Amino acid sequence: MSGNHNHSHEVKLTIITPTFQLLDMIYWNVHRSRVRYAPDFSVETIIVDGGSDPYIANGLKKLEESEIPDVRVITVPGNKHDSFNMNAACKIARGKYVVKIDSDVLVRNKIFWTDLMNALENNPSDLIGTSLTKTWTRGNGNLLGGWCLAWMNNSELLWDETYFGYGPSDMDFCLQFLNRGSKIIKITDRGIQHLGGILDGLFYVKSKEQMKKENKANHDIYMAKWEKKLPEIKGFL
Repeated sequence: MSGNHNHSHEVKLTIITPTFQLLDMIYWNVHRSRVRYAPDFSVETIIVDGGSDPYIANGLKKLEESEIPDVRVITVPGNKHDSFNMNAACKIARGKYVVKIDSDVLVRNKIFWTDLMNALENNPSDLIGTSLTKTWTRGNGNLLGGWCLAWMNNSELLWDETYFGYGPSDMDFCLQFLNRGSKIIKITDRGIQHLGGILDGLFYVKSKEQMKKENKANHDIYMAKWEKKLPEIKGFL
């Protein structure tokens, strides 16, 4: 058994991937980022399982016993949204830098790691996104969706757990950087691929109609909070 968690070396990058009710996709994701197109520097992977059923949860746990070193699988029960999952992983991340790679984002070339690390090391106080990431424009700030975001590990930077779903919590996380006087920088996506939509109807154990109703109601609540935050924005993309 490997599952070799070596704490003696400095970890350059922590990869965080939140998931729920996905197994094959996570194996594919991890194999591409850690084996087929593995970076040439020290890295750890944290898979955050939102409380999948026992078959999938046990399958994910087997990643810790694989030949891929420094893979940890943690569980945040209750199928909560990404903010809870991201915070659980961020609090134990050992990397100098952190990158969130969603389960439906696949590394397809080692050039991705070169582009990412160059951006992080040349802009250590900023938030790095990719050109495949959706951009929302609100007021004078442009914020990125969280399919693939990277930043320097900082215990003060946590995700707001009062928000629902994905987009809003991603946007709020971006706002933290803008409010600190940092920038949000987009690099090319020549080394990754976003499959998109693969989680629709899977991540939530609810009907799509119910999802739409709840998301609309939550979005209205979120936007009311967002409008109050507009004057706080101090940076641009």
